[in-house]
Order: sequence, then C-alpha cells, then structure tokens
Amino acid sequence: MSNDFAQPSSPESGATAEVAAKVKELEDHQQAEEQAAFAEKRLRAQREAEKRLEAKEAALRKIVFEPASELRLRQLRWLWHHRIPLGEITLLAGRANMGKSTLSCNLMAQVTRGDLDGDFRGQPRDVVVLATEDAWEYTILPRLLAAGADLRRVHRMQVKSPQGAHLPFRLITDADNFVTQVRERGLDVGLVVMDPLVSALGTKKRNDPDEIRRALEELKQVAEALQCAVLGLAHWNKGGASGQSALERVTGSGEFGNVARAVMAVAEEPGDDDTPARNVLSTVKNNLAPTPASLYYELVSVTVSGTGEQGETVSSETSRAELGGRCYLSADDLMSAEGGTAMATASKWLLTHLRINGHRVADEIVQDAKAAGIAQATLYRAKDRLGVQSRREAGATIWSLPGEHKA
Repeated sequence: MSNDFAQPSSPESGATAEVAAKVKELEDHQQAEEQAAFAEKRLRAQREAEKRLEAKEAALRKIVFEPASELRLRQLRWLWHHRIPLGEITLLAGRANMGKSTLSCNLMAQVTRGDLDGDFRGQPRDVVVLATEDAWEYTILPRLLAAGADLRRVHRMQVKSPQGAHLPFRLITDADNFVTQVRERGLDVGLVVMDPLVSALGTKKRNDPDEIRRALEELKQVAEALQCAVLGLAHWNKGGASGQSALERVTGSGEFGNVARAVMAVAEEPGDDDTPARNVLSTVKNNLAPTPASLYYELVSVTVSGTGEQGETVSSETSRAELGGRCYLSADDLMSAEGGTAMATASKWLLTHLRINGHRVADEIVQDAKAAGIAQATLYRAKDRLGVQSRREAGATIWSLPGEHKA
C-alpha cells in the first residue's frame, strides 16, 4: 500500500544541508583566493622577466654623441618637385569620389615613363602598388592604360602563405621582407603606392597613436632604404568638425599627418548654374620646401582596350586624371566653403562671386552679399579665411581672389 503523505524533513537534515552549503561557500572562496594569488604570482614573475629582458637589452645599447661639425649635408631629392620627396612618406587625402586613386594612376604612369618633373625626369622607374579596395582587373589596370603607364614597370604587391593563401600586408612584420624582395628582384623602384594607407599598417587598433606611429616609422625606413617615394592615400574623417583644416580631417590618428613630411589634398572649387565646379590638388603640408601652387585637375571619361584572360580583346570604360593650370586657392580655402554654417555659406558665396565676376569694388560686394542674406561681419570673416586680396585703386577698395591681381 502506497504512502500518500510525504515524510516531513527532520531538523537534523535541514541543518546538515545548511552546513554543506556553508562548507561549499568556504571552499569556493578559498579556491578563488588561491586562483587570485596564483594569477598575482604569475604576473609578478612576468614583470620580473620583462625587467630582466629590458636590462639585457639596455646593456647592449650605447648612447653615442656626434658633434654636428662631423655631419654632412645631403641633397634633398624629389619624385615630383616640391610635392613628393624621395625617401619620405607623402599623403594624398580627400573625401570619396574626388578621384584620388585615378590621380595616383596618373602619377604612376608618369614615373614609369620618366615624365614627372623631378629627379627621375628622363629616367623611367618601377612602381609598386598595394591596393586593397579596387580590383586590378576591372579598375586599376584600365586606369593605368588610360594614363599611358608602362605596365611592365608597375608591380602588384601581395603577401602569401607557404601554401599560397593570400594574407594581409602588415608593415610591422613585412617591411624588411619587402625591401629584401625588391632588391632580389632587381626592381628600380621610384614610387610605392598604398591605397588606402590605413590597410597596410597591420595595427590592431587603427586609432592607436603609438601603433600607428610605429608602423609609419617602419614605412619611413622602407622609403629611406630604397630611396623611393611612398604615396599613401587617405580619406577624410566622416562629419569633420567645422573649422577643421585639411590636415586635421585625415582619417585615423593625427600621427598620419605628423609623420608624413608632405601632405596633398583634393577639394572642389564650387560652381553654379553657369560655371561648373572644378577639382583642385593642393599641398597642405610641406616640411621640406616652399609650398607649391595648387593645380586644377579634371577627370575625363575614356574607353580603353586590352587583352583578356582568354586572349580576347576587352574594352573598359574608365577615367583619366588630367592636370591643369594653377589655382590660387588651397584645399583649406575650399573646405571653408563646405558645410551648412553661416561662415561656410558666406565663404562659398564669396568664392563663387569672385570667380565669376573677377575683382570687384568691396562696397558693391557687401551690398550683393546683404541681398543674399549674408551679414557684413560674416562676409569679412569669410574674406579673411579665403585669403581674398584687398587693394586701393582709383579711390576704391577692390577685392580679388589670391593671385588674380598682378602688380
């Protein structure tokens, strides 16, 4: 006969369970303390090992002093005169869809032909390219063909495992091997292009200043070892703050602009219904020479043809960058006219107004600006930011764009 009623637990059994739980809690606490003590002991041992290693390294290092009188000058050399130095890193930065990669193909083509105005003029050189965003078959090759490059002198750079698998290029680990491979193959490199530069760093944190500087210093050593120029392409930060300079808008850490000895930027000179906008290539940093004038450039649509994988003729629609005449405005000037602030509106209005109408009497410009809803104080700040020139002529103050008036 079954028992329909549960037997009540005795006070002894309840006390036993409570004691067991308390014992378990004490054991867990003791185990946690032992694990913490072990971790602390291991950490101390690791720190002591690092100190011993640092001491050994310090013993092998020697501080040396050299009087400047024993040093000798070295002639500064240029891939592109006063724009891209040899043995250094140069940045080419700008927002998307401004043709930075197309411009770089134009420069590569000139290097392979020996046409670029610099120390290699008349001396064709090899170009090495690390490109991680554009496809060679559909984009880069057509652009190089359109620019007239000697494709025998353009070399795609890749990193592969012993099994043939593609690996990402990492400056910190691959820089020395890169220099070795260039020398073993006998390449006469004048230019290394990294598009975009940030993909070549191999850093775990793309905004970590220390990691970025270490990687860029490795790249600087590559440029020095090969006595070539390194051109790194970079984007603007998204939603850059109003008033930021072109250099401050380079994507990532400020170390990009700090380590590079030269920085070029692309921007757009605004137009209107009657005057098309124009692209401008400007040097916004140059630690090694006077800042050269900005240049206009145009992206021209072209059709090229080449040999396909099966030997067939393949046609491709692409673009070519064509450098034009001198522009007296910098990228910083043009960027001040971007955005939706009152200053940006006034800068864009004044820039467009002077570009279309040429030099004008200042009082007339002030009246036209007032009619357009621009306050006089804001207009004058825009004038200063754009570097608009002011002169007296026939008793009137005349405003003109930089470089327009020649005395």
